[in-house]
Amino acid sequence: QYNRIGLRNGPYFTKKAERLENCSTYLAFSRVDGKMKMVKTNLCRVRLCPMCAYKRSLSIYRNTREIYDLLIKKEPHSKFLFITLTIQNVSGDNLKNAIDGLNRGFQNIIRQKAFKRISLGTMRTIEITYNSKTNTYHPHIHILLHTTTELYTGRNYITQQKITDMWAAAAGLSYTPIVDIRRFKSNTKRELAEVAKYAVKPTDYVGKPDHVIITLDDVLHKRHLYSLAGSFKEAQRELKIKDMEERDDYLDKIRDLEAELILS
Repeated sequence: QYNRIGLRNGPYFTKKAERLENCSTYLAFSRVDGKMKMVKTNLCRVRLCPMCAYKRSLSIYRNTREIYDLLIKKEPHSKFLFITLTIQNVSGDNLKNAIDGLNRGFQNIIRQKAFKRISLGTMRTIEITYNSKTNTYHPHIHILLHTTTELYTGRNYITQQKITDMWAAAAGLSYTPIVDIRRFKSNTKRELAEVAKYAVKPTDYVGKPDHVIITLDDVLHKRHLYSLAGSFKEAQRELKIKDMEERDDYLDKIRDLEAELILS
């Protein structure tokens, strides 16, 4: 698809096609403690690359797991809420502005007193899905909110309707948005994986019209889709995690398995 798009739109896409084609074609292994481990590989880092997206998701999952475990250790009464904030679907031409609006809305809502009273910190991720029937995009925000059983109770308790009203005001929406809020199930890896999953699943777009690839490539270019604040940011510093999306040693959790598969 990138090659085809490049024929009509210039070398920008052609060069990305070359990077995609050569992604993970170089693998270096080292024997550590009697086991073969992958120590280096070449990545294209194209945001729509399935291989890079897969590895990036694992990296974010690992970082989130480490941060989460540290927060639980430091605050035994921790409680986590998983909140999804949405807006109406938008066209490709309006996707950039919609994501900018989501970010502004997020900053506005976390500054509200009712939100600040219960929040020790947040992890924010943006996810984008595509509706082929209407040719529209659905950007939305996932928030992992860190609070405690003492904070999130009584007068401080926020109902789903209250969060909905707060989000509509914060994002400047003239309609009632869909907002989902649920207790985070800390004992399941699936919940953490949901938070950590990549913002766009590249395999979902294979075979889609070229204009979808062009739109997403443009919108995702150099855009950070994850942010940490408060207790999450403090834990990131304490653990010396440099970047949630581009951690250099992200291979640690997957290289044993990949080495085993390749060497077999």
